[in-house]
Amino acid sequence: ISECLTVNYRRVFYINADRMQTFQHMLGNVTPILENDVYTKLSDSSDIVYDDIRHVVRREAFAYLPPFKAALTSLGISYSAYHKIAEAAKQSGEYDYIVIDADIAFDEEKAALISLADKVIIVTTQRRSSVCATNLLVSNISGIHSDKYIFICNDYEEEKHNELLSSDEDIKFSVSDYIEHIDDYDSMKSGDLARIKGIQKTAFLIMQEIPS
Repeated sequence: ISECLTVNYRRVFYINADRMQTFQHMLGNVTPILENDVYTKLSDSSDIVYDDIRHVVRREAFAYLPPFKAALTSLGISYSAYHKIAEAAKQSGEYDYIVIDADIAFDEEKAALISLADKVIIVTTQRRSSVCATNLLVSNISGIHSDKYIFICNDYEEEKHNELLSSDEDIKFSVSDYIEHIDDYDSMKSGDLARIKGIQKTAFLIMQEIPS
């Protein structure tokens, strides 16, 4: 999605906010952040100034925060660091979009990220377990039916049962679009994925909803 936005002449900063980062295989440069001063700054409880970490931001198709060299807990960094990085980057005025790619855990820190965001893409699948989990998430977020939230069904296979259409549960959300199952996903880079129609359509949904 970040690459799709970039292709459409948007300035994008991508932040992977997983506690254990594994997104490196999508990149050309898989080297983690090695500068100790960055980890020192991120572990500080005070506000994080974007200027202090700008020197490690990399750019391939889009700007991104490189992966950390270890899990957050091993580095003594609070999850709230992602929130502070995003806020500081937003205040810098350098980007049209700051994309925060978060894990599936829903807790106080994740709620803070959702509160910060202008738009939230919630990804589900057609499987029953995923639909039930998304329903549960929806019941824990206030204002879920506002324009802020976009629901996308990922990994869709037309020939398989679609719980989103035939569930005996009361589904509390509606899916805006589907992204087809990708057979060779693990071998693809972000540029390859940016050519997938479902991902392109998701990026356009964001651009239509948020003025540049």
